[in-house]
Amino acid sequence: MDLSGLFMLQFMMIAEMTVGYFVCKKKILQPSERSVLSKLVVQVFLPCSIVNAFQMEMNASILSDFIAIFLVSCGIQVLCSFIANFGYRKVETEKR
Repeated sequence: MDLSGLFMLQFMMIAEMTVGYFVCKKKILQPSERSVLSKLVVQVFLPCSIVNAFQMEMNASILSDFIAIFLVSCGIQVLCSFIANFGYRKVETEKR
């Protein structure tokens, strides 16, 4: 498994945070501008990074891994539902 792409993505995110820190420390941005920059990062850059991280060639191995992970996560969800159902039996309905 090639992790160089993930490391590069992490490096870019750390670099963005570092630049943001120094820009705020030097008071280049006003507090009202910081919220716009935060919205830009969360609504544009982060989704683009996520899409970029998932761009890969699909093959049978990846598909079988996806199915296995999906089934395990469904099993965990069902197990947690049963545990919650038994664990909170004595709790009042409005508090559940």
